[in-house]
Amino acid sequence: MACPAAHEPPSRHMDAPRRLWAQRLCGATPRDILDNAEVERRREMAEADRLAYVAATRARDLLVVPALGDGRDGLGGFSGEDGEWWLESLNPAVYPPRGARRRPSSAEGLGAPDFRDESVLDRPDGKGGQRPAPGDSVAPGLHTAAAGTDVVWWDPAALDLDADPRAGDRQRRLLEVEREEQPTLDVEAGRGAHREWQAARAARLKAGGRRTMSVTTARAIARRAAEAAAAGDPPRADPRVAWIAGPRPDAEGPDGAGRPGGERFGDLVHRILATVSLDADSGAVEGLAGTLGRALGSPESEIVAAAALAVRVLEHEVLDRARAALASGPGAVRREVPVFHAGETAGLDGQQDRDRGAGIVEGVADLAFREVTGSGPRWTVVDYKTDRRPAAARTEYEVQVACYVEAIERASGEPARGIVLAL
Repeated sequence: MACPAAHEPPSRHMDAPRRLWAQRLCGATPRDILDNAEVERRREMAEADRLAYVAATRARDLLVVPALGDGRDGLGGFSGEDGEWWLESLNPAVYPPRGARRRPSSAEGLGAPDFRDESVLDRPDGKGGQRPAPGDSVAPGLHTAAAGTDVVWWDPAALDLDADPRAGDRQRRLLEVEREEQPTLDVEAGRGAHREWQAARAARLKAGGRRTMSVTTARAIARRAAEAAAAGDPPRADPRVAWIAGPRPDAEGPDGAGRPGGERFGDLVHRILATVSLDADSGAVEGLAGTLGRALGSPESEIVAAAALAVRVLEHEVLDRARAALASGPGAVRREVPVFHAGETAGLDGQQDRDRGAGIVEGVADLAFREVTGSGPRWTVVDYKTDRRPAAARTEYEVQVACYVEAIERASGEPARGIVLAL
């Protein structure tokens, strides 16, 4: 009832445009709070009004509001806006107008008991005595509040103020249960039950610790396939995957020796092709390459080369098909799309780990688009490879794309083909 609507000084200050949150800590108040104390005070007052509104409108049949019959100042009056209590927004619906507070109607017809004359139980004066009742203190009974609402002011003397709280009754009942006769326990039977529980728990832990599903990546499967091929046991070629040598300028030669390489360069090219519009011109590609290259810390030579390579990729016949697929509807072209499938991994890398059992193979396809051909819809999965000499890792790359093709076929229920686009 006496909780203030606003803290003094305010407890915090927030300035969203400045991305600032200032808060009092250990009794210290930041300067931002002091400089904006009036703003925060008005904000807290408004929040107190909203809180009182929510609290008051939860009542279905009866709203009980704690209030002081003598008014906040003890003389029947209120403090005004400064230092307002959070329930003061309800005052117009609770307090009768001045001059009418001592003339209530009987509330017995509403089920109230016979009231006395005072709604305030005690008025201690701090010296062991009682203050006199102010002339405008609200008398118990039925009133019409200033807002026109009917309100019953209660006589506190009509309440049983010495009643024990419910928590005490509950504790007493619990103590009474303890005094009741308890059943006797068979100690050996209890020990046996505990041993059975321990054995069952150990069995569950053992069963839960046994691996029933393995998770691996398409790249890991492809790497194992390459190692098997190097050892003379190459995997079966997947007829769904094609190898296409992308366009290379004459200055680079067939192995791309005159072009930057390495993981950072490949990452930059992939980021450009994953982000740039498929119909972007060279200027847009170069601008994006500059932005992404600076984020990766790429030197200017790598940025220029990556932009030139991305432009040539966008001019490739495979990307022409992807642009045509865009017209068939949303979701027909996807870039940097996570894919996975669950099932046996045999046939993807030519190996089968019998202890591994069923597994999940996951990866990220650079580009996938859905075409409608004469024989029906079909997905094409494209993986960009920027190695200077990608042919040396051809087996590994083809197995990796075969994993993507397998995942998309299983997910879509439609045939899929893969392309390793060697750049």
